[in-house]
Amino acid sequence: MFTVYDSKNYLCLADESLRDTREKGYEFFNDLARGTIEELKKYFDCQPDSLKEHAFEYREQQVKTFITLALGKMTKNNFLQEFPMERVKKRTKKWEYLGNGFIDYWAATKEVTCFIEVKNEWTRYYPEKKAFTFYKAAAGLLSDAKEQTDQIKDKGAFYNTKHAFSLGLLITPVFAYGEEAEIIRKDAALKEELIRGAKDLGADILAFWRIGNGRLNAYERENGKGVEYFPGVVFWGRVRKVSRKK
Repeated sequence: MFTVYDSKNYLCLADESLRDTREKGYEFFNDLARGTIEELKKYFDCQPDSLKEHAFEYREQQVKTFITLALGKMTKNNFLQEFPMERVKKRTKKWEYLGNGFIDYWAATKEVTCFIEVKNEWTRYYPEKKAFTFYKAAAGLLSDAKEQTDQIKDKGAFYNTKHAFSLGLLITPVFAYGEEAEIIRKDAALKEELIRGAKDLGADILAFWRIGNGRLNAYERENGKGVEYFPGVVFWGRVRKVSRKK
């Protein structure tokens, strides 16, 4: 994987296969991840200390709140949530009609149209090992997201931009136990772990947000034994080119 964007508390990596024809796709993914994080920060800063929560405490529908805000700015409100469409699936040489459905987002900038399906899971971090556990359920969810975007009938009818992509997006808050859990360093070892996770989950692009700047809280564990932290959020993506235009 190569680096798309790298800053103090944020990192975006993409697979080499995403170069050239899908370059606009990983740029769109990077902008969406960064925009979602910015909206989460604004929400956090507006809350009183007694109510402050983070993205990692939310499920899929709550996280979509901040994705929606980010897409609104990226596209100048040229997007729809719960976009209605027909689903089909290819069986050998024939297409099987699966019925009507919805895609989480249809969004368009000046250059890019994107069909987005969002999923949510968890990622466990072990500070003493500096290692992650990427749950098998997460791989299934990312695969489901990709399949749901693949099943959109006649995608070409819904875009008039130069580039069109489908994006299966999986968001996994990171949780960890122990006092050392608040320290998660954005270094070469972290990159290697995230790349390993991408291979395990079948992602070809990822973004990692290291929680910082006073936004990291400690939470008492349910069993009363120590505390847990949520030191980061990972955005995993599968990008597929839809348009045939170059």
